[in-house]
Amino acid sequence: MSRVYLPIHQITDETNNWTALIQVVQRPPVQTSKNNASTLYRRYLFTDEEGTKVYAVAYNAVIDEFDELLMPYKRYYLSGAKVRPDVPLYQVSDYKYNWLIVLGTNVEEYQEYIDNKNHVTQLVNEETYKNTDKLIPMPEITAIVTVQDAVAVMRSVKTCWISEKIKFIQDNRPLWTTTCHICRKNYNMLPNTPMKCRICREDSHVEARCRLPITIEDQTGTMNAVIYGEDAELLITYSGNQLYEADQQGRDLSKEIAASVARHKVVCFVKQSESAYHTVIKLYSIQMMMIEGNASTVESSGKESSTTAPSKETDPNLFSPTLKNVLESVAIKIEKSPTVPTPESSTKKRINFDAQQDTTQTSSSLQPGQHYNQHRILPQALPRKVAQKWIRSFTPDF
Repeated sequence: MSRVYLPIHQITDETNNWTALIQVVQRPPVQTSKNNASTLYRRYLFTDEEGTKVYAVAYNAVIDEFDELLMPYKRYYLSGAKVRPDVPLYQVSDYKYNWLIVLGTNVEEYQEYIDNKNHVTQLVNEETYKNTDKLIPMPEITAIVTVQDAVAVMRSVKTCWISEKIKFIQDNRPLWTTTCHICRKNYNMLPNTPMKCRICREDSHVEARCRLPITIEDQTGTMNAVIYGEDAELLITYSGNQLYEADQQGRDLSKEIAASVARHKVVCFVKQSESAYHTVIKLYSIQMMMIEGNASTVESSGKESSTTAPSKETDPNLFSPTLKNVLESVAIKIEKSPTVPTPESSTKKRINFDAQQDTTQTSSSLQPGQHYNQHRILPQALPRKVAQKWIRSFTPDF
């Protein structure tokens, strides 16, 4: 019989053949029962992707059986535990049961990295982890939720996408924060101070980064969050160092920053925080995306029109129809002539004739769309210096 994968809250003492994907939250030391000194036990705390918590107990020999498994913060597929009704006094969530881990319980480590090993290796080799645009690209429209829905699911899902207008708010803290220049670990040190980071263990220095508290507001509600670093600099005209210097000089930039932030509508990826302010992990400004989109559209439409519509003005980088015919004749003559010695040391140049077809173009042996780069014009066909100078003067940079 196949296993049934269920979230914790759907597993009861009447559920059979269930498997749950859990994460170990707590794994305290082995303890001795107060009622029986010969009884040892270890009490675990598990959670799942929905945030439901359950405690599980292992006794005596079972403790040793799972000693190398169920490590803190790791994820496991767990099945075969005995589900028992719990005393309300000892419940750790709304879930009304606890689990007893026995010798027949099956625990399999969740191979999260193995499933994505090739992708992760590619990201590391390309140093993509430094590029948040690739790590957290724009979401599908169906992934964006309202503020009310985000608040409702934030504790269980932990992250969500929100799109709306934002407003700068003051929280009586500096608009800059100091971190390691390499790994972004927070340090309570002055900016530009050299140091060896205890997290990344690299020779680094302290960097001042933007810290921008905002309110995300739509018709359903509001949410407070903080934007950091480069994402914050998208919305204002100051860097972290400039904000630090302004703070040291006693300059109040709040009105200017508030006006700048109010002009933007954003799509942001928000991570849940236990504090009053959630954290914006990634932010896209819709206005800037529209500008970039229009620029790319104009560029692509320009390329398309250049390949479909005849141009009234001659592009100086392209060959005229007459010159094309001359070069074609030279190329055909070379092909028909006896083989010309071409030492390896001699230079060969490949020419690409992607010029537009003129409506008055004379007859040609090439079919429309066929490229002249199928023929190689050898410098030996003309005196070397003359040929090189002649070809260089007409060849565009590809």
